[in-house]
Amino acid sequence: MKKFVLSIFLLTSVSMLLFTSCQSEETQISNENPQNLTNTTLLTGLLSRVSQDSTSQDNVIDSTSCFRVNLPVTVIVNNQQVTIVDEAGYATVQNILNEFSDDDDEVSFIFPITITFNDYSTAVITNNDDLDDIIDDCGDDNDDDEIECLTVNYPITISYYNAGSQTPSTVTISTDSQLYNFFDDFDEDDYATINYPISVTDGNGQEIVINNNTELQIAIENADDSCDDDDDNDDDVNDDDDDDSDNTDISSNFISILETGTWRVTYFFDDADETSNFSGYNFTFNSNGNVSVITNSNTFSGSWDAYVDDNEDTLELGFSALQLEELEDDWEIIEYTQTQIRLKDVSGGNGETDYLTFTKN
Repeated sequence: MKKFVLSIFLLTSVSMLLFTSCQSEETQISNENPQNLTNTTLLTGLLSRVSQDSTSQDNVIDSTSCFRVNLPVTVIVNNQQVTIVDEAGYATVQNILNEFSDDDDEVSFIFPITITFNDYSTAVITNNDDLDDIIDDCGDDNDDDEIECLTVNYPITISYYNAGSQTPSTVTISTDSQLYNFFDDFDEDDYATINYPISVTDGNGQEIVINNNTELQIAIENADDSCDDDDDNDDDVNDDDDDDSDNTDISSNFISILETGTWRVTYFFDDADETSNFSGYNFTFNSNGNVSVITNSNTFSGSWDAYVDDNEDTLELGFSALQLEELEDDWEIIEYTQTQIRLKDVSGGNGETDYLTFTKN
């Protein structure tokens, strides 16, 4: 009898210990600890914007950030057929659109095409009517714009707990799509804690070690402030090229983008396409107004200045090397994104127009 009572006592004690341990773990993960993430935490939304699919990179062909068109794809640009196999193809399309400033630009697709949404889901589109319906369904809500100039360095691990099932676990995240869909599936009973330290890479290519939620949120918000994402749809090909929208913040935004990273010439037109003359040249626009130009065998220097002249945003370039003298001019800034700067110059002598496009490496 004593053995039976002792057994009951031990069993009850073990059960209480297990219950207490489980309750303690639930409290640790689901309380108001600032390191915990829920589906309403600001950082959860910011991480979703960092990890969502980059749907704005191809706005020059689809005029929307709701989705991107999977490559390769064939398009008709102002009656010219272009097959786009990589991101360089977008510059080819843009160059065709730049050829004339007084025409109505048009881009159309050779169907079928496959599109990818920001949650990495896909759809096959077989005609223009279906494509127009999807664009109409997208609407104009840009609250979830992607944040392009910050990259999470994977893998990372996340401790996860569901209050309903009371089942803690740890997941390893290796890609943006996994991170996006992890938080996309979050509901009000879910809690998560990122296992720090982790690292991220900012728009300048600098790796930053992150030790807690506060540091991660600051890094993402700084990236969001410094990026001029393509989501504002600057590349809408249905707009007239002479439509000069008034953006009061364009000068500061432009300078921030110009001074970030290195650039290459992806289009230069001076009576003819002379882009190949600058193959292998990498440009760095320093905050002190100097330009460093590096090739495989040489280093050159120059200067830059950005200002408003006769209501036109202008980028003035100067170089000491003869190889770069064709780029010396006060270029009108046609438009810019985080990864591309389009310029033109109308000659005061013969009225001919030169075009110059820088694309970020």
